[in-house]
Amino acid sequence: MVKCTIADNGAGINEQQRESLFELYVQDPNSRPLTGLGLGLYLSKQIVKAHGGEIGFETTPGGGSTFWFCLPVLEI
Repeated sequence: MVKCTIADNGAGINEQQRESLFELYVQDPNSRPLTGLGLGLYLSKQIVKAHGGEIGFETTPGGGSTFWFCLPVLEI
């Protein structure tokens, strides 16, 4: 497996949002004016799963979040 991560130093993700973060049409009500459709993380999860991988995140309220995904390595 290959693991990719991306981290930020933002506000983190609260407990209520953690449960539904990768679901369809979920948006952060406290974010800037809503310009997205709530599809990004949902589609990311679907794509990663379709390729046999996993996706997730780690977060600290007030301390940012780290999103990661793992994909299997293709052996030729």
